[in-house]
Amino acid sequence: MRPAQTWAQIGDALGITKPAAHDVHRRRIEEQEKHLPDLHDAAAAHRTGRLKAPCTGMA
Repeated sequence: MRPAQTWAQIGDALGITKPAAHDVHRRRIEEQEKHLPDLHDAAAAHRTGRLKAPCTGMA
């Protein structure tokens, strides 16, 4: 398993700022919630704080 990356590291890899990297991630999650509400529990993600950190299981 790869170690978690920071938003700053993700932003650097994408050539964007830390806030922009987080915003892209947040918008993608919101888009998933619209189209696949049964597969993403947004309320639970917000409660547990999972949306505050990058996903670690994705390559």
